[in-house]
Amino acid sequence: MSGRSLFFLLIGFSASLAALQWPVEEPELLYGFGSPSGEGVTTDMGLTGKDNTVRPFQEGEIIFLTRGGSGTSMTGKGVVVLEHENGFRSCYGRIDPVMDLENRSYLHEGDSLGTAPGGVAFSVRDSKMNRWVNPFLMFSVRDDSIKPEVEEVLLEQNGRTFPLSAESSLPAGNYRLLLRVSDRMHAGGVALLPYTIKI
Repeated sequence: MSGRSLFFLLIGFSASLAALQWPVEEPELLYGFGSPSGEGVTTDMGLTGKDNTVRPFQEGEIIFLTRGGSGTSMTGKGVVVLEHENGFRSCYGRIDPVMDLENRSYLHEGDSLGTAPGGVAFSVRDSKMNRWVNPFLMFSVRDDSIKPEVEEVLLEQNGRTFPLSAESSLPAGNYRLLLRVSDRMHAGGVALLPYTIKI
């Protein structure tokens, strides 16, 4: 696979998903996908919004719901997971689910999942590829016509990274594909996304 065809494949992937909506209105980033954590890097992102209401980024079936306990000390301990027709699963953590959620099996865009006063922990997983997805590749910022941009494509093998371009020539083997992506909403401006491919 040439660097050029891989690059356009990735751009097409992000462009086809850019119409999806963020789960909070007027999102502000608390921490980004791939941020350092005690276990390595985060596979979710923290978002806070205008009124703390959390909504599905896309319609889907509820496949997991927990309130995380009872009592006022358990505020923001709930988790809701939705499965979507396109093969993605979305997870909304640290929320207080709305009371009737147990009686519903399917949610539409705009329906309320609950509230997240301290910010929602939002993650997306591609079930078909069994990979976490950086939501910055999937979403556009509200009232922002500028999509996230792929700044650099790298291949990594045994701790060494190789810039990928149309002229790249590498030996056969297993490589980790890293995308350096920038978006105005991201606090640091750049996120590094890991995928694994075989050449």
